Amino acid sequence: MCYSKVSICIVLLVLLLTPGLKAKTNIKTTVSLIYFPEIERNEADIMTFIRVAQKNLLSYKGFEYIPLEILLDKKGFQAFFSDFRRALRHVQEGRLHYENMDFENSHSSFARAVQLFEKNNIFVNKQNLYIEALTYLGAIAVLSNKIDLAYNYFRQIVTADPKYKPDASLFPPQIIEVYNKVSREILNTSKCVVKFVTEPENAQIYLNGEFVGFSPIDKTGLICGNHYYYVLAAGYRPSFGSFQVTQDKIVKEVFETLNATDNLSLLDKIQTSTKQLINSDDYPPVLSFLSDIDQVIIVYVTGSRAKPLLVGILYDNIGKNKINLHSVQLNKPLSDSPKEIDNFITSVYLEIGGKRIITPAMSHLTSEEYLPSSMEKKVGKTETPKPLYRHWWFWMTIVGAAALLITIPVVLINTADSNQRDPNDHLDPFLRR
Repeated sequence: MCYSKVSICIVLLVLLLTPGLKAKTNIKTTVSLIYFPEIERNEADIMTFIRVAQKNLLSYKGFEYIPLEILLDKKGFQAFFSDFRRALRHVQEGRLHYENMDFENSHSSFARAVQLFEKNNIFVNKQNLYIEALTYLGAIAVLSNKIDLAYNYFRQIVTADPKYKPDASLFPPQIIEVYNKVSREILNTSKCVVKFVTEPENAQIYLNGEFVGFSPIDKTGLICGNHYYYVLAAGYRPSFGSFQVTQDKIVKEVFETLNATDNLSLLDKIQTSTKQLINSDDYPPVLSFLSDIDQVIIVYVTGSRAKPLLVGILYDNIGKNKINLHSVQLNKPLSDSPKEIDNFITSVYLEIGGKRIITPAMSHLTSEEYLPSSMEKKVGKTETPKPLYRHWWFWMTIVGAAALLITIPVVLINTADSNQRDPNDHLDPFLRR
């Protein structure tokens, strides 16, 4: 009986541990985008392209999109990835503690994650994780009956992303109710304005993780509160920071002076070598400088503004080879072609002739779970062999084998005991006399 109980416990333990073996890390690979407009410079065109490309590349869960200007800042890039790994670990720990109703440790983990997100440029790329951490912190505050604290957390969320709504399947109704109340109150207050001025001008401005335009620029309709920004310009070291806008002073001015680097010469070399090798499969040696990146997408636009030609090249920066070349002729300006740009970036990165691109560096994208919902219709499903441990029958075999290994010795022991008994043991006690 004892052995049977032990075997049942072991089988249950294996079954409980099995789902955990399928856990995946979010850090898979990285991709960077280099964009060269070779037509008449038009701010609306460039803004549309950058916004659409950023949204497209950030939507994939299987890898990290790193803007080139961040990548070229070696020190900043190393800080980015170091902090990202730490923040991601804190978020994962916070979720686990929350599920186990260990709210004290969950709060501690998410608070550390928020501190890292607000520290540097990691926030630009991972606003969704930042908001998730704030949501859990607000939820814990509500469950702990600390409504004032929850208000502060939820206010930060609404300020950063007014359209965000907590997942009702993850959080109980009382948390959703408090969040909606805070959201309505904040959205009904007067809006603020921030003016960005940089030296040099025409720098890319990212506000709360979203590209908003080129400096100088006035961003209106902003919710008063804390905001985070990032400034990128080719040939200059990136700059980032935060500011607060209050109801009593609804206009905020932000001045940033960028420090020059020698990155412009590198960009010129990349542009020149890419054009020279456009019709060959050769890998531009200059890309070896981007040693921290796995894949590089180079896009340039030629032709006229009314009918631009988009040309995109995808390089595998690990295997040092060209993966894909794709071009598309548009019949209207880029500013009027967001859908076409989105399809173009998708085709460069994921498709060749309507088929998915699968390379060793991109093999994690073969799973549908790594595709954003918008991609499910664009990319057909590809049947790819699963590892053995991903099949249900593999674990059933393991469980069955474990059960046999435990049951057989028990049966043998019981059989041996029965063979050693006196043959007369089964007789009636009266017949033994």
